[in-house]
Amino acid sequence: MTNPLKTVITNTDMFCGCGGSSQGARDAGIEVMMAGNHWERAIETHQTNFP
Repeated sequence: MTNPLKTVITNTDMFCGCGGSSQGARDAGIEVMMAGNHWERAIETHQTNFP
């Protein structure tokens, strides 16, 4: 019998910068639910890298 439940790991990337941690999480199969930063330029860069 197989287990119908699947474990999903999620993450919130605080102080996301350009997205290195977000990319690492994605590469590991972790879903990034939210990313934030206090610096507008970092937010713009992250949005460009992760549309």
